Amino acid sequence: LIVCFLLILLFVAFKWLYVNYLRRDDKFSFHFLDNLAHGAHRGGAGAFGPENTLYNYKRCVYQLGTDILEVDLRLTSDNHIVLLHDEAVDRTTNGSGLVSSFTLQEISQLDAA
Repeated sequence: LIVCFLLILLFVAFKWLYVNYLRRDDKFSFHFLDNLAHGAHRGGAGAFGPENTLYNYKRCVYQLGTDILEVDLRLTSDNHIVLLHDEAVDRTTNGSGLVSSFTLQEISQLDAA
């Protein structure tokens, strides 16, 4: 997890350097970076609001120009698919317990704000 975070941080730093300082039309050109995609892990966690929410997804796409929205899918006890990064709802909602122990109706009542 730490290695993944460091790689993402390195990518962001390199992209920033490229956009602000390295993009030139000379022998040091880095035009291969023009095709890099911008992704929002956990639906842009913390960028505008609670992670994996429609509100956050919309803001990441329309305000940040995000190309890729990473999502995590979980099954409820009545076999409905929900978007949640963690196996439990504790960290991101006002509830407690595993996603798989809730029905869709029950999990819909939790507050993610």
